[in-house]
Amino acid sequence: MDGIQSRAVSRGLARKKKEPVQDIGVDETSSKKGHNYLTIVHDKATGNVIHVGIGRNTETIDNFYEAWQDHLWALQSVSMDLWPAFIGSAKKWLKDADSKICFDRFHVAGFFGKAVDQVRKREHHDLKADGNDLLKGTKYDWLRNGNNLDGRSRRWFIKLSRENLKTSRAWTIKETASMIWKYKSKTWAEKAWRNLFGWMCRSRLSPMVNLAKSLKKHFYGIMNSIMLGIDNGMAESINSKIQKVKKMACGFRNIERFQNAIMFHFGGLDLYPALPTQKLEAPSFLTLILLSYYRYDLLFNFNTSAINTCFSKSSLFTRSLRKSKVREFSD
Repeated sequence: MDGIQSRAVSRGLARKKKEPVQDIGVDETSSKKGHNYLTIVHDKATGNVIHVGIGRNTETIDNFYEAWQDHLWALQSVSMDLWPAFIGSAKKWLKDADSKICFDRFHVAGFFGKAVDQVRKREHHDLKADGNDLLKGTKYDWLRNGNNLDGRSRRWFIKLSRENLKTSRAWTIKETASMIWKYKSKTWAEKAWRNLFGWMCRSRLSPMVNLAKSLKKHFYGIMNSIMLGIDNGMAESINSKIQKVKKMACGFRNIERFQNAIMFHFGGLDLYPALPTQKLEAPSFLTLILLSYYRYDLLFNFNTSAINTCFSKSSLFTRSLRKSKVREFSD
């Protein structure tokens, strides 16, 4: 099975012509337990994987940019998370990278969720020391999107969020950040983010203060993502399908086989083998005369032995014709 798949991928890669890409996404997926990753690069226009690299370091993503450097002249955006290797490599290989790098909104939202959870843990520890279990069992209520609260939990949670709690303030900051991604005006979006950064720094919540400092350094990528409407949703979808392939195979001990499996299923390659072509010989003038004679003999005498004698010396074309004629008259 692996040999068939490997040969098919080799054929597909040999036939595939590299074309200029406009929007690409970069993300990592786990290859096995532990910190073992593959870097996946996909074309947003087609949804196909165009590169699979081992690891997620700078060298891995550099290999992609080096192989595709002649086809990146039309590149408009590169969506990614805030992994330093991805950012550094893009700035190294792309001209005007600060206007093309787009940070995924869902990864940024994940950072806000982690900050809220850190605030909740500390406050819950302090309240519990005083015998107050107000925050007990509320972890996922604070992490859930406020717009997705059902009717039953909405009243109870809104009442909790209005309590004088540090977690309530952190949650309000998180929900405010989620709304800024919907802005269409660059001016108003910049103003809203800067106001939010100021609020986070004045909140005296250390997880929010540290997050604000980090996001200020990557503010250009956040604005590019808002203005271009780019996220890494397609990359996450491809990653989930890749993990399904890995699960169906019960894992891959050989990393190269995992790479081949990814390109086989998601590379958009022409995998079919070239069909053998057999040229039919044109019948000679003598063969045509014999065909005419024995066709006449077949119609009236049905002399099969004579037909076999004639066609055993004929070409592939006439032999196939003989079989069809004999079958036709036999029926």
